[in-house]
Amino acid sequence: MTAFPAHERGAALLTVLLLVAVMTVVAATALERLTLATRRAASGAAMDQARLNQLAVEQLALRRLGQMLSAKAPVADWIDRPLTLSLPQGEAEFRFSDGGNCFNLNSLASDDGDQRDRARTQFAALIQLNGVTASAAGRIVAQAADWVDGDQLITPGGGEDHAYGDGARTPDGPMADPSELLALPAMTSANWRLMAPWLCALPHRDASTFNINTLRPGQALLLGLMTPGLPLERARTLLAARPSGGFASTNLFATELSANTTPLAPSLLRQLSLTSRWFRLHSVVHLGGIDLAMDSLVDVADGDPRIVQRRRETM
Repeated sequence: MTAFPAHERGAALLTVLLLVAVMTVVAATALERLTLATRRAASGAAMDQARLNQLAVEQLALRRLGQMLSAKAPVADWIDRPLTLSLPQGEAEFRFSDGGNCFNLNSLASDDGDQRDRARTQFAALIQLNGVTASAAGRIVAQAADWVDGDQLITPGGGEDHAYGDGARTPDGPMADPSELLALPAMTSANWRLMAPWLCALPHRDASTFNINTLRPGQALLLGLMTPGLPLERARTLLAARPSGGFASTNLFATELSANTTPLAPSLLRQLSLTSRWFRLHSVVHLGGIDLAMDSLVDVADGDPRIVQRRRETM
């Protein structure tokens, strides 16, 4: 082996130490990346497993809903009541709520002219019942109507494509989610927070229909859309005093509701129901440190519950 001259030995040792240091850093970096890749792969696998479990929970929940509807079990026995399921390495929770006890924004573009006008009047009333001024409510209603209708005709106070600029276009079709209202020039974030709990975007243009056997006292405001001057406290009292088996007749309920106000017109009476077509399935899966939440809209119109919309929720 060739010996380094004495005056070069220090430099050689320094070079070797530098190479060792560089290789150590390279090795450590490679190991860190490998560890990170392994963790990502494991996390991805865990997330995939959680999603598969959530789909399985959805199917079990739909089967449960179908059984409850077939057995004509009293709604009060299962609506808004959480159920827990044990899973390998975790658990899941789900509950159903009534998905139709809300104002359907897509009814603003109903094919029936009278129903369309009624929906716009009710939407304006809903906005004002939440403390928004009549002028602001009018602009929101007009812009929302132009957002969902199928033409470029401008509703007074509304706005079609020209109102959004930069080549933006109004969908001119049904909303998929109420949050689309945030795109309207007249909508503020403060007003949206007030209105959001009362709104939905169902996949049809029919009038909103409220099930008086699932409507909670805290949702009495929805009944205020139908009867001008209705004392909301009276509506809350009626809903809180609902018989254990539910109300037997919408006519009797409507009579009590409007005892001291104008009786409901037949068109408004049709917006009250004893049954529900739409349900919301709220499910959460806890698996391996992952919490996965889903909000699903379920249609039971043909007797066989099926999911028509899904939206993942942040936890």
